[in-house]
Amino acid sequence: MKNELKNELKTRFSSLEEMEKGISSKLMEVQDMLIMLQDESREQKEQIDNLRTLGQERDLKIDKLERKMNENTWALQQCKIKNMDMENGSRRLNLQIVVLPEGQEGDNGIKYSSKVIKETFNTEHYENLLILHNAHKIGKKSGLQDKPRHLIVQFHFLQMKENILQAAKKLGMVEYEGCQFRFVPDYSRELLGLRKSFHNVMSELFKKQLCPALLYPASLCVTL
Repeated sequence: MKNELKNELKTRFSSLEEMEKGISSKLMEVQDMLIMLQDESREQKEQIDNLRTLGQERDLKIDKLERKMNENTWALQQCKIKNMDMENGSRRLNLQIVVLPEGQEGDNGIKYSSKVIKETFNTEHYENLLILHNAHKIGKKSGLQDKPRHLIVQFHFLQMKENILQAAKKLGMVEYEGCQFRFVPDYSRELLGLRKSFHNVMSELFKKQLCPALLYPASLCVTL
């Protein structure tokens, strides 16, 4: 009886020892897995930190590029303004004769323009100031009779040009030798666009019986 009990106890102890060994083995596997997960977590954290650093560096580069782009945009805008000022400054002595039939000026645009100005406007008191340097059509000839090119007339004296322009504004359409045309300032396309942008506002101001004026190059002035 004692032997049987002893054998049974030995068997149970052996089973417990086997279970202990199995549990120890599993614990070691779990520990190894935990160490592996910790290592992976550490690597992932380092990667996240690296990505965060790279993201911050990228954001700094983007901010720097945006500032540089804004500076370049501002510089380009200033260059455009200066270029427009220079171009329109070179046109200050010019007037355009628009809707003048093609070929009406003949072979001598200066002679024709001078004759039109003398006979249309009262230039007797300052006829000696009526000096024209150039008169030519701009653009390519289209061959269409309903699309005449503009005639550019260049004056020697700015005040003379301004006097003719003011007189032409009062007359509106000029009729000469059966032809109708207008004298207008010689502005660049960009400046014309800026000045036209005020037209609607000026129309509303006129309706309210105010006195708006568009100053050169493109500044709105309202007299109250």
